[in-house]
Amino acid sequence: MIRFLLIVGALGGSLALAYEFGKQIASGEMEALRTKLEKSQQEQEAFESQRSQLQAEVARAQQAETRWHERYQADVPQGAVADILNLVRQRLADGVPAERVQFVVEAVKKQRTCANKPETKRFIVRTPIYSGGADSVGFADSTITVTATGDSAVDEQGRPNAWFDPAKPLHFSVTPLGGKPKLVEGELPLQFSLVRRDTEYLFSAVVSDRRGFVEVTADSCNYP
Repeated sequence: MIRFLLIVGALGGSLALAYEFGKQIASGEMEALRTKLEKSQQEQEAFESQRSQLQAEVARAQQAETRWHERYQADVPQGAVADILNLVRQRLADGVPAERVQFVVEAVKKQRTCANKPETKRFIVRTPIYSGGADSVGFADSTITVTATGDSAVDEQGRPNAWFDPAKPLHFSVTPLGGKPKLVEGELPLQFSLVRRDTEYLFSAVVSDRRGFVEVTADSCNYP
């Protein structure tokens, strides 16, 4: 009986020691997990802070890019303005005095002052087959000559005709007396102009009701 009690007491002591040991291990693991959790939370907070900083930097970079783009659009000529600026530079490079270029630019007005006396004439368009008479007209007291060439129209068998194909582009030549011709290309109806001294001549070309002909209307305006 005494031996049994001793065994039970020993066993109880072992269990108590084992329980206490297990409790300490569990407590240590819990502390380790708590420490790991706290570290993870700190890393998460640091990550969130870093992400917020990066987002703020990205926003500032985007704002700076927008400002530079707006400044570029405002300071660097685009489209028609760039074309005009290049033309001015070319004229200055050709030796035209800056004062004259400035005078011309300042003299340009939004509204043209025109004679409002349009004159319409028609002529035959030259083709690879036809280059005979009645293939030119004169305007401004015959000091400006207008001609045109185009592709031949074809019949159902694909054979070319003498008259031009109105569906294809025409090549106009506008030649002032004693000057070089100005070449203009495009489909009808077509508008173009020619500057001669202090006058700008405006032209409008359309297909005539007579086959093979084109009608050109001209008017004159003050320039610039």
